[in-house]
Amino acid sequence: MGSLSSSPAPRHGACPTPPALPALRRTGCRLLTARSPGFLGLDPGFGAWKKTDLGDGVINGFVDTGIWPESRSFNDDGLGPVRSSWKGKCVNAEDFKASLCNNKLVGAKAFVAGKEAMGLPPSRDTDGHGTHVASTAAGSEVRDVGVDMFARGTARGVAPKAKIAMYKVSEETPIADVVAAIDVAVKDGVDILSLSLGYYELHPFHSDTLAIAAFGAERSGVFVVFAGGNTGPVASSVINVAPWMTTVGATNMDRLFPVTVKLGDGSVLTGQSLYTEKANGTSMAPLKSISCNKHTLTLAMIMGALVVCVDGWADGQSAMRSVMLVELGGL
Repeated sequence: MGSLSSSPAPRHGACPTPPALPALRRTGCRLLTARSPGFLGLDPGFGAWKKTDLGDGVINGFVDTGIWPESRSFNDDGLGPVRSSWKGKCVNAEDFKASLCNNKLVGAKAFVAGKEAMGLPPSRDTDGHGTHVASTAAGSEVRDVGVDMFARGTARGVAPKAKIAMYKVSEETPIADVVAAIDVAVKDGVDILSLSLGYYELHPFHSDTLAIAAFGAERSGVFVVFAGGNTGPVASSVINVAPWMTTVGATNMDRLFPVTVKLGDGSVLTGQSLYTEKANGTSMAPLKSISCNKHTLTLAMIMGALVVCVDGWADGQSAMRSVMLVELGGL
């Protein structure tokens, strides 16, 4: 693949083309997930936010499931045009018109390999992951928002004045699409590249396709950020750990949504929920405390029961299993 050099790489330049490119095994990547700025201690009046002017002019590239351009998080109020050196653009496609872009959303392209690539795939986000990630990192300020009655306030990204370029890949992401998106993002001229995806099988760096693609972007002067994965907290559960990546993990928030459940014996349990309905005079349901796995999540086991999963679901599949519980008649 060529020798390494300690000389500085050109800003946004193309990586040297090797004499031959290896054939890569087709693999897939998995997706990884208003309060974040305040939780991090950011304040418009001093510190990092003031020194960087809230990220003004920085172009954040995202390789993710696309974007919903009509979201108020991507309004361009008060933002100037993108710099003249920017080579990206929003691509017209069915259900996604380039005219939806503005001084906030300055690029939107889709990457779909194989037979699915017939025509021009849209950059619209039908999953929600990409829109969530982009708005968390660089969403514009939106006042008086919340989840139903919960957590109302002003939502903004960590860099609310930064610009956004979305490079859409599918939910079950072939690695070839991700590599192509990274290469195009570098050529377009992004300053930062954010990827909240990865695969959990460990590979040596020299055969880790994502690590190699990220190395090329880093050599071209792009700051590359990867998610650390959805598993843990156990030893060696973090993914995307090449030394030229900045790997970002999650943390517990300082926000609670308490709710109480009254049991048949009069005991009251306090927990957390975003359920908005108040139950009055409902019949009692049996309470079952079980380890939620493929052997216990059966119709006979949970039908009509209030199920408490005691294993914590540390594998990142809690949302899917919650849906399974409801579909099987659990409460």
